Amino acid sequence: MLKELVDKSSEIDQAILMRFPPFLVDQIKSLPHDNLNIKVRPTNDIDMRFFRVQINENEYPATLVDLPTIIEAHKTLDYKTIFKSVDVGQMLLVHQLPPGISIEDFDPFVHDSSFASMVVDATGAGRFKLKSGITPAAHNVTLSRHKQKFSEEPDDVEQVELSLKQIIDTGFSDNVEEELLVFDTRTGELLDEENAGQYVEAVSYTHLTLPTKRIV
Repeated sequence: MLKELVDKSSEIDQAILMRFPPFLVDQIKSLPHDNLNIKVRPTNDIDMRFFRVQINENEYPATLVDLPTIIEAHKTLDYKTIFKSVDVGQMLLVHQLPPGISIEDFDPFVHDSSFASMVVDATGAGRFKLKSGITPAAHNVTLSRHKQKFSEEPDDVEQVELSLKQIIDTGFSDNVEEELLVFDTRTGELLDEENAGQYVEAVSYTHLTLPTKRIV
């Protein structure tokens, strides 16, 4: 049993993510899981975005699209421990072939009315990148999560960066001296040295002493 698990774990994991149109779902589910008999090959060698998918004796056009997020696939060898197997960043989207159109002439932007609305930009660089992921939670994820505007003002951010740089450039313990500050815990006021001594002596159980560093 142990040898079998070791042999399985040494195999190279490969994964392919495919989405079929609704009219093919029942047919795919009826195929035996150990032998789906699905063949995939590119339509041509020039543009590797377009493929032909053969299911039994029927062929369908397919488009390789980019997912908006990376999907992590997991597997198990003992049905107890699950660990990461592969990352999936693309999906093969299978289309319904219209009558009178060959697979070689199929254009998803022309012959699939829903495809253009699924991608980020049908005419630009995002023409093959999906707006949504494969789960309901990832619907329009490129619009709702990748387009957030920062609420911080650029001037405030720059000021914080300058302050941090000054602190870093100052150095560490060799460039600072320490002093103790005493606060009145009832009022929150900072006490000077004279009042601090009297206050601590009178109500020592309520004083708060904080070490601070002052740049020299």
